[in-house]
This record gives sequence, structure tokens and C-alpha cells, in this order.
Amino acid sequence: MENEVSSFDLPACFLDQNVLRPGMVLLMLSNSDKKISEIIASHQYRKRIPASRVSHAGMFVEREQGNLWTLFEADDSGAGSEAPPTYFGDGLLLGRSWVVLPDAKSAYLFAHPELAARIAAHGPESVASKLSDLTGDFFEVYSNYERLAETTGWLSPVARMLLARLQRHRNQIEGAAAPRANEGVFCSEAVVAILQAMGCEAFDPPRFACTVGPGDLADSLLEPVPEGVLFATPRSMGMLLHEWRECIELRSLSRRSSVQPIALMRLLNRRLQELWPQIESTTS
Repeated sequence: MENEVSSFDLPACFLDQNVLRPGMVLLMLSNSDKKISEIIASHQYRKRIPASRVSHAGMFVEREQGNLWTLFEADDSGAGSEAPPTYFGDGLLLGRSWVVLPDAKSAYLFAHPELAARIAAHGPESVASKLSDLTGDFFEVYSNYERLAETTGWLSPVARMLLARLQRHRNQIEGAAAPRANEGVFCSEAVVAILQAMGCEAFDPPRFACTVGPGDLADSLLEPVPEGVLFATPRSMGMLLHEWRECIELRSLSRRSSVQPIALMRLLNRRLQELWPQIESTTS
């Protein structure tokens, strides 16, 4: 647990649930796989756009009962929705609830203006149900790394060799699932495909989803939502060390194997919430 202790006083990513809406896109630089994350981030980065230095993209789909958001992601663990850790904070900002991403070295939140307008006119539920249906249409396997490499177009031979070696390692682990890798999607490809299915192009002129890397979305028609992202130490947010450990375990669990069934993620989140103090309505 040494890592959890050392990270307890380092900034972590908290997303304000009061700001989140269905269809919002999360871009982040992950610290869970440094080699791949740094390769993707460095080759997508544009100095004039800080948010382009990211390695991963996901989409918030809907808010479940109990205030748990489902987040659609495609990564090594597969493609599917999960319920990331939720913290009902009584520290830095009293009465707020937060989606916690312990594996985010940096993070940025974006919204598509057309989806935002649709929500404003008809309510979040009108978008969330459709998004939930769409995210269930993807294969559970993640894309072959080489498909992701092709989005940059000029990836160095050394980087390509590293990705090929990592892909061979994946093939050994996944066994029978490995031949399906070319059928899978990578993270930003899935996000753009979902937006297009909702009638919302991410680029003008439009681009094929398979040509979009995570960093490209920072230079798209999506609009930043900076007020939804807070980087603060878990201690300053009023968390206890065992609560932070539970949060790390919950997030990493879904990243270690295939994407967990959403029912299991809800169960684990419920256990986490029982450890944390609940905010009484009188404090708001």
C-alpha cells in the first residue's frame, strides 16, 4: 500500500457531479500504463493546445440511481461501461459529490454543443437512454495497438516496435480473443463513433472515427468544461487513507481484466460509499 500512502498527498482528479451531463467527453493522461500513455500523448501533443497531451478518451453516458455515473471506455480491459468511484465529499467543498479518477495524471472535460443544446431543451434523460443503447453495440475486445498507431501517421519506428512488442504480449494473455482485436475499437474512435451516431460531428469537415486519436479531440468542435474538473489532494478533500485505498482499488479493478459488468461496479461503489460519511440534506 506504499503507493496509496504516497499518493494521498498528491493531486488527484475529481469531477464535479453537479457539472457532468450525458455525452460529456473525458480526455486524460493515464498513469496506469506509462509506456503506451507517453507514446500516444507525445505524438498527439500540440503546444498551443495543452489538452492535446492525453492518452485516453471516454464518455459519460448516464447517471444511475444513487448518483453513480456510467463511463464508457475502450482500453486494454475491453470496451464497455462501468461505474467509476464516487466520493460524497465533506471536506474542501461541502456537500458536493465527485467522480474520482486516481489513474489520471491530467484530465479535461468537453461537451458537444449540439448535445448540450438537446439536453437543455429536452432534459438529460432524452440523451442518456440513447447513449446507453449505443455504447452496448461495441465489441468487448480492445483494438489492435497498430490501428491506434495509424492515427498519428508519423509514429517513429522505435515507437511502432514497442507497440508491436506490447501487442504480442497482449496476444499471449488474451489467447483466443486476440484474433478479434482488429474488430475492436480504441478509445477516441469509440467516442467519435458514438457522437456521429447521435448526429453530432466532432470535426468540420467530418473525419472517420478510426482516424481520430485522443489528442485530436482537444482540437475539435467539442467545447471545454473546465469548471467540472478539480485537481486536489485526497487529504484536502476530507478523505481518509482507507477511503482513498478503496477508491484506487475500485478504479483499478475494472482496468485489470475485462470490463466489469455494471452491476458488479455498482456493488463495489456501494461498499465504498458505506465507508464514506453521507451528506445530510440540511448541510446543502
